[in-house]
Amino acid sequence: MFLHILTEPEKSAFLALASRLIGADADRADAEVALLAQLKAEMGIEADDLLESKDDITAIASHLLSHQSRVAALFELVGICHVDADYSAVEHDMIRELGRVWEITEEEIVAIENWVLRLMALMQQAKTLLDGEK
Repeated sequence: MFLHILTEPEKSAFLALASRLIGADADRADAEVALLAQLKAEMGIEADDLLESKDDITAIASHLLSHQSRVAALFELVGICHVDADYSAVEHDMIRELGRVWEITEEEIVAIENWVLRLMALMQQAKTLLDGEK
């Protein structure tokens, strides 16, 4: 949704973080993998273009340079955490670690999480309407 504002190096770093986040809880849910593929397509990146980074998340996160890029990445990463309806403690901790590294406050992270949950509820409502369900 906000990935268009990332530079090419930031997109690569974001995808490395997203991949790391998806594997963080040792449960690569189908919904998470599908969302990662959708995000790659949104950024115009082929599936084979993503190489797993062996760096720690602090090193990867350092490639996102602006506050705007970091917040955009957090919106998307929190969405990945929630897409399988299981925001695990490991995922929660990784989001908090990124917030610490990027100097994003707990209050800002909670606001992002709440926004993502509201968006997901609206998306579900739209799906229900599109499907003709009552």
